[in-house]
Amino acid sequence: MNPQMTMLLRVKHLRQEEALRRFQVSQAAARAAQAVTEAAAVAVDESRRTMGAREDRIYDDILQRVVDPAELEETRGRVVRLQKEHDVLVDDRERALHVEARAMREADAANAAYRAAAMVHDKYKIITDEIAEAHRRESDHREEVDMEDTFRHAPRSLE
Repeated sequence: MNPQMTMLLRVKHLRQEEALRRFQVSQAAARAAQAVTEAAAVAVDESRRTMGAREDRIYDDILQRVVDPAELEETRGRVVRLQKEHDVLVDDRERALHVEARAMREADAANAAYRAAAMVHDKYKIITDEIAEAHRRESDHREEVDMEDTFRHAPRSLE
């Protein structure tokens, strides 16, 4: 077979394998990003679910007793910090969602690139196989012609 076609097929095969590896890496990154997003969502849900009880515990310290204004301000500050901690969790979840969306887009692009590389490889494989088959048929035909010529021109044996 044509050595250039064989080399070209090998190059197409290597490109397909490289595209597959990139797709697998991007798919793993997308799964990891999805896990981070799910964990962040769980943290936000848990924070939201327990927010009232945590606020109540902060206020329990000052209820049923006389407090000075400084202690009241410190209690308000603790409640504000609690809300800010929750807001950080919400921001982390939003950031994780954006990272996950980007990772999914990259995985989709890598998948499309892999499919395209596989199609190109398959096309060259078909062409190479067809050329090899044509060479084989031509070789078989030449062999048949040579055998016919050999028998046609062979001296006849004594009968």
